[in-house]
Amino acid sequence: MPQKSVSALSSFKPVIFCILVFELCERLTFYSISANFVRFCTIFLQVDNVTAMNMSLIFTGSIYIVTLFCGWISDSVLGKFKTIILSGIIYFIGVLLITAVTFQSEPRLNITLSLTLRRVLTGFGLVFIGIATGGIKSTVGPFGAEQLDQKNENITRLFFIWYYWFVNLGSAIAFLGVTYVQQNINFFIGFIIPLVSISVAMVLFIIPHRFYKRNESFKNTSSIFTYVSIFWEAFQRRSRSIYKYSQFLDYASLSNGGSYDDTVIADFRKTIRIIPVLLTFIPFYIAYSQMQSTYLLQAERLNLNISTFVIPVASLNVVNTVVILFIIPLLAILVYPILNKCFKASPNHLKRIALGLFLSSLSVIAAGVLEIYRKDEIRATGGIPQTVFNKSYNVSHISVLAQIPQFFFVGSGEVFASATGLEFAYSQAPVSMQAVITGLFYVMTGIGSFASSLLILLVNVNLKDQWMPDDIDKGHYESFFFLLGGIILLDVTIFIFIARGYRYSTSEEEKKLLIIYDSRYDDDDKVALSQ
Repeated sequence: MPQKSVSALSSFKPVIFCILVFELCERLTFYSISANFVRFCTIFLQVDNVTAMNMSLIFTGSIYIVTLFCGWISDSVLGKFKTIILSGIIYFIGVLLITAVTFQSEPRLNITLSLTLRRVLTGFGLVFIGIATGGIKSTVGPFGAEQLDQKNENITRLFFIWYYWFVNLGSAIAFLGVTYVQQNINFFIGFIIPLVSISVAMVLFIIPHRFYKRNESFKNTSSIFTYVSIFWEAFQRRSRSIYKYSQFLDYASLSNGGSYDDTVIADFRKTIRIIPVLLTFIPFYIAYSQMQSTYLLQAERLNLNISTFVIPVASLNVVNTVVILFIIPLLAILVYPILNKCFKASPNHLKRIALGLFLSSLSVIAAGVLEIYRKDEIRATGGIPQTVFNKSYNVSHISVLAQIPQFFFVGSGEVFASATGLEFAYSQAPVSMQAVITGLFYVMTGIGSFASSLLILLVNVNLKDQWMPDDIDKGHYESFFFLLGGIILLDVTIFIFIARGYRYSTSEEEKKLLIIYDSRYDDDDKVALSQ
């Protein structure tokens, strides 16, 4: 059985590998910008730690909120291919503007920009990167899946597993290599790398453009605006109708005298079923966002030295990535095939997601425990001096490697929750709404970042006893981590309740609906084909 998974991978078309490498380069670009973004803000924009941390969270959150709009543009206006091309061009401009801000870190250029100009360039750069990332995130996954045999669900599952693997390979290169360049050489060279990376991504994507399968047949059939119109018509007709239907949307159905095809109504129902599941990802992404905010600040106050080597602060993120790069092939090639062989089934989407949510709670709990030990150790020994990004801190003797468990748990959680959630969103979405639903999935990431920023503001309301002041040694970061752990555990309980009542949509179910309402078949054929 494991051999079947390997052979399935080898059956991918060459264009699939171009798409996967494109996503690798795009993620390398994004994480090269975001990994040290907190320090970028304090150095080049001259803001304090808490402001920089909130800027990072708002930037990340905004990117993923935009994916919903970009998904609609892809599904209803431009199509996936054109959306990706346009997004890539905008991406390049955004990275170019951000790179210009770092000119002064390269002494050979002898260029100094005013603080106002640096802030303006950063603002425009972030807007461009945010729009471009939203366009790519909402479309590349569904576009890649379209190139495959849609009748083979195993191939589709395998694609999303390896898609996520390439995503994390790109982030691994950024966290291991690019962050080292930014911290130990300079930011300018560290930002030239993502500029080259996004250029390579675009070239790789465009080269095989003649061989892509482009499914635009559902364009304009089931957009967000259509769903709003369906809801409004159902609301109006319900109050006037003499008939009582079991489901609210039936009042807008063509078969009941409404204006909308039953296939569109069925698509709307599918979308409604998906939304409660996606909402439970918000606490997971609050935990996930800590890797580039609170975990980063905690790392600065731990010992970064191993003998004569100084570990880059942001590089511990690579633990999360390495876990993903190891676990994904293990599951795809060994674990799931064995489960299929022995039990005729592997864990479904919802069971895997529940496990991932639980593992993410262990991550923030581990961070809270470490924070207690870190502060106790400094109080007991007085700590040691350490310089990070030309700024001196008094830090604990405890090695930064003590953060490995919290990154391990969030990485494991990402494999089961996030990677599975992406596959779940695509497989359960109506064909006409795949980019929108994928975008909606990523919106949860954005809401998670915003919620994390809001939590930070709330726990700092009491100015006399802030949980998260600029000097973390005077705060209560451990209380924040434990609060977050409790929120996620509550979320797991809610998710289990939702999962028990969820009814899966299958490709066969959708195919039958399309046949029943397809004008190419007469009534007898429709009945026969739908059985």
